[in-house]
Amino acid sequence: MNYSISATPNYVFLKLAKVPSKDDVLHAIQEIAPLLKNKRILLIDSKDLKFPFNLSEKHSFFVELSENKVDKSIQIITITNFLNEEHSLLEMVAKNRGWKLKNFHYREQADRLIQKIIHPVLVSTGN
Repeated sequence: MNYSISATPNYVFLKLAKVPSKDDVLHAIQEIAPLLKNKRILLIDSKDLKFPFNLSEKHSFFVELSENKVDKSIQIITITNFLNEEHSLLEMVAKNRGWKLKNFHYREQADRLIQKIIHPVLVSTGN
């Protein structure tokens, strides 16, 4: 398999590598779906892919998540080598399907967002 899955108390981590087939991605989604039942975050690292996913593959990823009953309240965070235009396109495809997705180039950026989600800062309204 060209992927690995791990779970922390707060999120599920899916690492895609080399050239995963559509079946690899489907199996990965089927494995992560039950792990996401009590989590709020799915972190996907696809920086080690030899070939990026095309638009229809990106779209089918979100369809597969829905078909495997992954809740759309899950925050999806991706780490990719995409150009800025591809970042925007991926986020738009996710949003159009009803998913919350944020895409980054570096793991450190993703980790900062995860910490903000896990430990939100209370902001005073001045009242």
